[in-house]
Amino acid sequence: MTLDSGMFPTSPYYTRRGFDVKGLAGALDMDQKTLARISRAKRQTVSTWFKKQFVQPRSENDSEVLKKLNRILSLLTALTSGEEDPESLIQEWFYAPNAAFNGEYPIEMLKQQKFDVVINRLMDALLGAQGG
Repeated sequence: MTLDSGMFPTSPYYTRRGFDVKGLAGALDMDQKTLARISRAKRQTVSTWFKKQFVQPRSENDSEVLKKLNRILSLLTALTSGEEDPESLIQEWFYAPNAAFNGEYPIEMLKQQKFDVVINRLMDALLGAQGG
């Protein structure tokens, strides 16, 4: 079984107009300092992102990081659908040790720029949950 884009919830944080960075960060329980560290963007840049409704990052790296964070949120949303409080589960997931990452915290994986590892493990979990 392969996953296609129709299997993921639509994110309100990434549209043709750009990224709602403040909303995305809030859904992931990240403050400006944490997002700056993960994206490796300047704190001033992240502060500007939080002040705007939608942002089109100037650098390709910033755009890629935000796309990957959005993808992670979409995967987590799919995995927690039907749960009583999915938003809290998603936020707690980042700050707890995880066996899929050899006991590391997912937030630390992101700080190390290991986005693809996180995405791949979430994809594996989603495929497993769907019997794939």
